[in-house]
Amino acid sequence: MTGAVRVFSGGKAKKLLWRARVFSTAGELMRGIMGSPPNFSPALFVFPFQSRLRNAIHSLFCPCFDAVFLDEKLVVVDVKSVSPFSLFVVPLASCKYLLELPSGEALRKRVAIGSRLSLKFVV
Repeated sequence: MTGAVRVFSGGKAKKLLWRARVFSTAGELMRGIMGSPPNFSPALFVFPFQSRLRNAIHSLFCPCFDAVFLDEKLVVVDVKSVSPFSLFVVPLASCKYLLELPSGEALRKRVAIGSRLSLKFVV
């Protein structure tokens, strides 16, 4: 599953929040946004399975960013502001997806724990 995705707010009145690149292969998941500038394009990580510890992330060689962890139902289970060179960033609950956003984006779009999002994959 590579390509792009549109990320919408959940509920009846879906509002486009971001357009994101999709990372799902082992190489893409490992590299992520390493080496990206601070104003990078949002990225959606699709992990092979839902987990808490196995889907922990790092921020080596990354700019500051917001990490929005989502479960398989696309409910936000954690939001973290991540600094460069953090070695082990673990979500509060198990997740299947991760949105990496430029720093401050989650707050600007009012995405918090318990928010429901929806995805539309673009071919």
